[in-house]
Amino acid sequence: MKLRILVALDDSDASRRAAQFVNRFFRNVDAEVLGMNVAALPTSWMLATSAGTGTGVWPFPFMDSDEHPASAAFDDRVLEGATRVIEESGLQTENQVLELGDPVAAIAETAEERNVDLVVLGASEKGWWSRLLDPSVTAGVLDEARRPVLVVP
Repeated sequence: MKLRILVALDDSDASRRAAQFVNRFFRNVDAEVLGMNVAALPTSWMLATSAGTGTGVWPFPFMDSDEHPASAAFDDRVLEGATRVIEESGLQTENQVLELGDPVAAIAETAEERNVDLVVLGASEKGWWSRLLDPSVTAGVLDEARRPVLVVP
């Protein structure tokens, strides 16, 4: 039986370490390796004051005057970047999974849909402020995934 491994990749050193680990550790194992990159839609934040509710901060979808995130040109550009990330990671795979959206949900869903045996992610050190503004995908996948998850430090 062939082992199915999903490696979640982004443009980070932690991600490259995860790819290197999979290449070394599973080199002599009959395994199908899926390289996955999820391009998150950019989010802007709005600070607003409202009578009765006070001041609040709300996320809203990023709007660019040249390219709307819902356009096919935007999707193509983002997916080209996702392909580049997988290719530059050094991961030895012929299978690529490219998604656009929430990385945590996409990784957990793909792991289920593809019936993977193991999800591999890289861990990066973030301070509390960074985690507040940009939550950890690794922590989210650990909470959401119903498959075994290996975190490479």
